[in-house]
Amino acid sequence: MCVCSFGVGNFTLKETKRTHPVKLAVDTVKSGIVWGVLVLGFWPLLASADQTYQEKSTGESVVGAAATVWSGVYSDDQAKRGQTVYSATCSNCHLDNLRGDSVSPSLVGNAFISDWENKSVRALYSRIISTMPQDNPGTLSEATVLDVVAYLFKANGFPSGEKSLESAREAQEIRITREK
Repeated sequence: MCVCSFGVGNFTLKETKRTHPVKLAVDTVKSGIVWGVLVLGFWPLLASADQTYQEKSTGESVVGAAATVWSGVYSDDQAKRGQTVYSATCSNCHLDNLRGDSVSPSLVGNAFISDWENKSVRALYSRIISTMPQDNPGTLSEATVLDVVAYLFKANGFPSGEKSLESAREAQEIRITREK
């Protein structure tokens, strides 16, 4: 056994007795197993947190979701209410035919799908509730915005279902897709 001290500036380095190579190998393997279990054990939590962050920041799905706009995620009554709101609040800029103009984007057809494809319905909802109507943003209620979203889906040919789209949280689980 050798004990030596080397002074280097404010640091002292000591060498103590050496570990047997077999014990060192066993300790290394045990340490690797512990770290492996920790990393693998927490991996689902880390992946889930990363997925949630990516979806919130981009509105895009990281993994495939079962519900899409082709799943009948709004009701006909909801779309009718949305049409009434759209006519009174949105058509001034986006026009009665929903095609927009050089300033306001189209809310139907290929242009709409290209803008929103593979994003959550929540992303569309969030854009509307926080920025519309342009002359008075943030004044529409959650239910009103969901009705307008239902009308946009109806206008784009997505099928209705039995149940209305009830909440922004529910909208997070639904993807806008070009095809079924």
